[in-house]
Amino acid sequence: MDELKEWLVRFLRECRQEKGFVLPVYVTAIGSNGSMLFVRGDDQDSAVLARHSVDAVIAPPINVIVTDSMGDAAHAVLGSERAPVLRVLH
Repeated sequence: MDELKEWLVRFLRECRQEKGFVLPVYVTAIGSNGSMLFVRGDDQDSAVLARHSVDAVIAPPINVIVTDSMGDAAHAVLGSERAPVLRVLH
């Protein structure tokens, strides 16, 4: 989970700094085993809004979708054979 958290921080930083995403953001992480996490975050805090655990971990590959308060969205996959690539999905 620490690896996922570190990766999410980098991914969100890229969304904010390079893609101009506006807070708050909503993050959904969905593992290949069906586990998922849905979080709302802003400058001050983050809150888990929903969670479903099939196993003790969210198994890779993990699809991550981020949406911001202006309706922009981005998608990336963590743990696939390819390096994670941020795709903005306007």
